Amino acid sequence: MAGWFTLKNLETEEEWAIVKPWLETPIDFTKVKQHCDNFIAIFLDNDEFVGMENKTMFEEKPGAKILVEHQKGHFRGEDGVMELPSVLKTVIEISESKR
Repeated sequence: MAGWFTLKNLETEEEWAIVKPWLETPIDFTKVKQHCDNFIAIFLDNDEFVGMENKTMFEEKPGAKILVEHQKGHFRGEDGVMELPSVLKTVIEISESKR
């Protein structure tokens, strides 16, 4: 699943304190790409915390393959997300292309 470069709808100071290091720590994408050559970023079109603007950043910075799931909330069981067949399919496709 995709991480995030920006977040929205955090309500408490505690939530912002938890995510602050993640938001402020720069990522050296050149170094990241030296260790991995396939990236998949999965986004939800109705995620209340991670906006779709993150999609462009994942396409551009690490060159991720982008998957967009529809109406699944925030990837948690309480939103009904228990399985993601599209993720399995994409991982298998990448694995098979490496053979």
